[in-house]
Amino acid sequence: MSARDDDMSRASVRLWRWRSNPLRRRIDVVEAWVILAAWACAIAGGLAAAWVTGSAADAGYDRARAERRPVSAVVVKRAKSEATTGPTSDRRIQATVRWTGTDGRAHTGRTQVRAGAAPGDRIRVWTNARNDLTAEPLSPTNAMFQSAMVGLTAAGGAGVVVLVGVQCIQAGLGRRRMRLWADAWEQADRRWGGSVV
Repeated sequence: MSARDDDMSRASVRLWRWRSNPLRRRIDVVEAWVILAAWACAIAGGLAAAWVTGSAADAGYDRARAERRPVSAVVVKRAKSEATTGPTSDRRIQATVRWTGTDGRAHTGRTQVRAGAAPGDRIRVWTNARNDLTAEPLSPTNAMFQSAMVGLTAAGGAGVVVLVGVQCIQAGLGRRRMRLWADAWEQADRRWGGSVV
């Protein structure tokens, strides 16, 4: 048997529920429709979930970029004991910094600065509308990547929900099919003169 014939016979086996067949029962047709509907729901639901969550995440990142602004601050005091691990050039430590907010008042807070920063050094920090220190917002490129990842995760989650639902339905249909086969064998046994144990 050639590979092409083998592929055709596999496709034929997969599609047997759709063809007219004396062994096909109504429950087999129901299962075929359930599987078809599940594929349609998985594709449509996955695309919708990806679109909705990706758009919401992107809007959130845009809002964060609009609300946060960079401010020049001065290092007031370093906390040498709180150095984080990492390459020397990338090490960060906690430090107290002071900056002037949009309200014109001086504010102080703690943030991470590079390990070599000394009191009096000027650094850039990010603040929100209330003049509180906040994390630097994601760049548009990173935000787009993160939004795509959130969308893909949501699409995968929607697909898993559909898959689990279909597995549960197929398990129920399989139990029903086995009961129907048992009933059919019992009737055949009676017709052929056997005794049902």
